[in-house]
Amino acid sequence: MTNASPVRVLIADDHLLFAESLGLTLDVDDRLEHVGTARNGKEAVRMVEELRPNVVLMDLDMPVMDGIEATRQLRRSFPDCQVVVLTASLAVEDAHRARSAGAAAYLTKGCIMRDVIDALLEVVLSSHPRKEENGLRARIAGASGGGASAAPLAIARAFNTLSVEAVSTHQVAQP
Repeated sequence: MTNASPVRVLIADDHLLFAESLGLTLDVDDRLEHVGTARNGKEAVRMVEELRPNVVLMDLDMPVMDGIEATRQLRRSFPDCQVVVLTASLAVEDAHRARSAGAAAYLTKGCIMRDVIDALLEVVLSSHPRKEENGLRARIAGASGGGASAAPLAIARAFNTLSVEAVSTHQVAQP
């Protein structure tokens, strides 16, 4: 990824309407590029090898291979590819399992699109060396009118601060 190139995102979700809508929405933001959609975890692993996205937006409950196992395999085989979980599950156990598998962030499908976009950008930014941060920070700020959101990005940073209260549509479970 260079400063001028968008963050490459692969969506892994078995609900086609949701995945297609999400991809179209991501494509509106010039900081992101939707590179493909996988219908299950096994397909996501294969597509990451082929497409080399920066981040996978991963559902947990999918056929063939679930999102937890796919995350585990992706993080082991492609450590530079980040995983952001986007799921309907409000179960604290699922958030713990996602974290243990290597997910960088956990969001519920009740969140707003801005949270999804911010999380995708933040996890990629936090995984890159300092020399690329300024360019990416500028690109993140670009669509928000000049400055990155002043509010802390609790969703994307949740796994770094570790203290579980509860999971809701706007909270992230943290061990």
